Amino acid sequence: MISAGKSTIRIAPPLNIPMELAEKAVDIIIDVIKKVDRERVK
Repeated sequence: MISAGKSTIRIAPPLNIPMELAEKAVDIIIDVIKKVDRERVK
C-alpha cells in the first residue's frame, strides 16, 4: 500500500498478480475495514 492521505487507501499490486491473490487481498482489506469500523463505533 502507498500512503494517500487519512481517508484513502492506494493499492499498487504488480500488473501480473494472479486473480486468486488479488481476490484474497481484497477480502483481507474488507475484513480489516469492517473490524476498524466496528472498533470505531464502540
